[in-house]
Amino acid sequence: MTQRNLTLEGVSVLVKEATLRICSYVHHTPLLATPTLSEETSASIFLKLENEQVTGSFKVRGAFNKIGVLADKGVTKVYTASTGNHGLACVSKLFFIVQLQYCINIV
Repeated sequence: MTQRNLTLEGVSVLVKEATLRICSYVHHTPLLATPTLSEETSASIFLKLENEQVTGSFKVRGAFNKIGVLADKGVTKVYTASTGNHGLACVSKLFFIVQLQYCINIV
């Protein structure tokens, strides 16, 4: 993996690009205030309900974004060894890439 020295502005650009890339495919999940935790911590605490995504977790966002980036580079096959939420997110993205091969490795 290549390390990059990103500025706040650079990260902002990457986040906006990822948002545009995945916004048609992921659910907008609510951000709910939690008064009890806020009171106990003397801070404003919010819960992001990513369990409402198609896979039941936030991982769909990262998987969809990465597959989108790869598809833009001409990649037509993606392999994942995950049997959990990440693997499900990759499989859910089938329509986005020409050919997706989902491999489950059971050890």
